[in-house]
Amino acid sequence: MRVEICFCGPFAERAGRDRLVVDLADGATISDLIKSIGERVEPAFNEAFLERLGSGGALLRLLLHNGRHVCRPSGLLTRLSHGDRITLVPPMEGG
Repeated sequence: MRVEICFCGPFAERAGRDRLVVDLADGATISDLIKSIGERVEPAFNEAFLERLGSGGALLRLLLHNGRHVCRPSGLLTRLSHGDRITLVPPMEGG
């Protein structure tokens, strides 16, 4: 199956791109996708985002699955479907 990852703001800069399309096996989860991203982007992105996200850290709130927040570590076990979109959004500050 094919899944699209969208990198926003500084995540796009660190990943070296704003989009990535990944082919995954049927039944793959968000966690599987995260591991796959780490193999395809710049190392600076892995250090800044994927290691903390993959361990269920605070940055989990920055991941959207088809526009909906993945807000619990158990959300990383969500099964993906062909055509899904995962968006990685940096934290927003200001007021």
